[in-house]
Amino acid sequence: MDERTALYLLYSSEELWTNTVSAMRTYAGSYENALFVPPATWRREGILRNSKKESAFTSIIQNRQPLIDKLKRYEAMGIKMVTHLDECFPERLRNIPDPPLLLWVLGDLPRDDIPSVSIVGARECSEYGTGVAEYFAKELAEAGVQVVSGLAYGIDSAAGRGAVNAGGRSFAILGTGVNNCYPKEMYPLYRNLINGHGGVISEFMPGAPPLRQHFVMRNRIIAGFGDVLLVIEAKEKSGTSITVGYALDQGKDIFALPGRITDPLGYGCNRLLKDGAIPLTSPSDVLEYFGIGESGQMTLGLKDLSSLSPKEKIVWDNLSVDPRHIEDVALRSGMPLQEVLALLYRLEHKAFVTATGSAYWARRM
Repeated sequence: MDERTALYLLYSSEELWTNTVSAMRTYAGSYENALFVPPATWRREGILRNSKKESAFTSIIQNRQPLIDKLKRYEAMGIKMVTHLDECFPERLRNIPDPPLLLWVLGDLPRDDIPSVSIVGARECSEYGTGVAEYFAKELAEAGVQVVSGLAYGIDSAAGRGAVNAGGRSFAILGTGVNNCYPKEMYPLYRNLINGHGGVISEFMPGAPPLRQHFVMRNRIIAGFGDVLLVIEAKEKSGTSITVGYALDQGKDIFALPGRITDPLGYGCNRLLKDGAIPLTSPSDVLEYFGIGESGQMTLGLKDLSSLSPKEKIVWDNLSVDPRHIEDVALRSGMPLQEVLALLYRLEHKAFVTATGSAYWARRM
């Protein structure tokens, strides 16, 4: 048995996680040797400190061959196991606090020699937040920057879509096994990532379920893969703040999108800015940080309106990136409600506006 396989066996139980497995290797001299140390010795040394850990270790020893057979099946499915013993293990993760010892990959890993940003934010974000996340990811991906996020609703998946739609590379860090797309509604994005547009990555065994603690743990890897962290819409106390904490512990710079002081989705970002985060006002802020390209003006929301009729232009002028009720749009436009509705449908067909809910409309970015 080689060291990689021995590490896989020890890492196959979440009861024996990074710190425990590392301690076992230090004591035994290798992962392979650790498999032959009696449970009583581990207990005496204080490494297997409770019955759950001891039972997990015993189960690994008893089920060694079935576990090895599982590994072969994973490889046949195209799932790659990458360990910290391998040369291809991501350099960005080697020296973070509590680094993963093993990763599972479908698709590719981010390249070490290409700039990388992690983009995070609220699951229940606004249309504006979704548009900004897609736009920033698109612009950065087109400039050759890798985009890293989760596969969650809201900002995470918007960032992934933006990068993929630009033909760039995006990577999702999962709180499940890599063969388990969660949430299932993200399968189109998941499929794009594993089929040439990046990859999906997890430290959890293939088939692992979406447990709450998994998502907290994976946040340190999201932060670790990015050279910087971009925060787009976040409540003051949220899962995003956990990722920010990891990024700060890793010595990363934080960019935060300024939010309205009356909007709870802006509280988290505004707090970060107050505490010294870098204001995120344009993709060029990040590109300049990496020394890519020249400073340019943000083009978010600027569209060529020459194809619009005069009445379509009036309706457009009275919309915003924030959703407005159709009655408000009609009042502002000075036109009958039914006429405004017809104009909105025409603008939607031309990809200038989007319906955001019951009778609410907003500009598309």
